[in-house]
Amino acid sequence: SRLTPLQLRIAEILRKDYAASYNQALMVIAGRLSVQSTNEVTVDFPPLLRGSNNDNVTQLVNGPVDYTSSTITEIIEKVMEVNGQILVLLPDKTALNDAGIKISKKFSVLKWSSEFNQAQRSQAWIDVASGKDKLVIGTRGAIFAPFRNLKQVIIFDANGDGHRSADEQPHYDTRELAFRLSEYGIKILFACTGPLIIKKQYSLMNIRRSAKSATVSWFD
Repeated sequence: SRLTPLQLRIAEILRKDYAASYNQALMVIAGRLSVQSTNEVTVDFPPLLRGSNNDNVTQLVNGPVDYTSSTITEIIEKVMEVNGQILVLLPDKTALNDAGIKISKKFSVLKWSSEFNQAQRSQAWIDVASGKDKLVIGTRGAIFAPFRNLKQVIIFDANGDGHRSADEQPHYDTRELAFRLSEYGIKILFACTGPLIIKKQYSLMNIRRSAKSATVSWFD
């Protein structure tokens, strides 16, 4: 397998923001898969836009609390016309399973799971890298999938502890990674039931907020 340009950027972010070694970053991204990139790669990326407006980041403050409700599919439907891949992140496996059942009834979707065996992970890697699957859902590790044309990330229950890695090195935060990815033109939607709670240097960014949920007209 070959790391995509986006994965290489994320590897550099893990090194610079979380003091990860290149091998640690590679292990988090590729796991046990054999990848062709074995030498350290430096990727330039813009600094955080502290205190400035970033129109690529939006917060929905009345996000869904029931992953079996139609609200979750309404939110996804509003971005399905995007010309590229869409990633939906859930806080834990229970939410992923509940949302996966609801979402798969309406959309063709690939579920990226940390419980994949080697063969399943290899096939999912190929499918995502080829762009075969437009919509990918998963827990925090899905942000490391080999997207070649990622255009939208939706993070449900954005204040949930499951978006933060506490049991593996480096201790990354998916929400912080999402802020970084927004600097490349990737649209980020944080959906939560209250104000987004995140590290000070990220919250200084002027996030566009909306209290609407039922009509999901905040994309219009």
